[in-house]
Amino acid sequence: EATDWQELNADIFQALAMEQGLFQILMGLLVFVAALNLITLILMQVFYQRRAIGILQALGASATHIRKLFARYGFQLGVVGSFLGLILAFVGNFFLERGLISLDPTIYFIDQLPVDFEPLSATIPLLFAILISWLVAWMGAVRMSLGSIRKNLHEPV
Repeated sequence: EATDWQELNADIFQALAMEQGLFQILMGLLVFVAALNLITLILMQVFYQRRAIGILQALGASATHIRKLFARYGFQLGVVGSFLGLILAFVGNFFLERGLISLDPTIYFIDQLPVDFEPLSATIPLLFAILISWLVAWMGAVRMSLGSIRKNLHEPV
């Protein structure tokens, strides 16, 4: 009877699979918190820009025009942030592939950290972040158009 290396190290592979699942949950939570941060940022921008919105309305800008302006601003903010995150991921991958993180060969069987960067693993979060930024920007723009800004122009902020 022969035992292969996968059967001998079944506990290690099981632990790695569990670690990968927990890592995916953790990354999902981080993306969720980032999305909430983006929602808060856009809604606070709408709140702090009430006076400017009132001035634009007084100058004759329609609610639709102002809504599109805020939606475009939020979407552009999300796209810029998403692409900066993608650039940061590529820079981090570049340094990891060049072996700038060395491992102690007396402890580990390898001398540097192996890296396998898949373009799909960067594309999916990028598209998801852009989608979230579009939804949040639209949400903030719709929230802005729910009430009349002109009536509340003299309220303390």
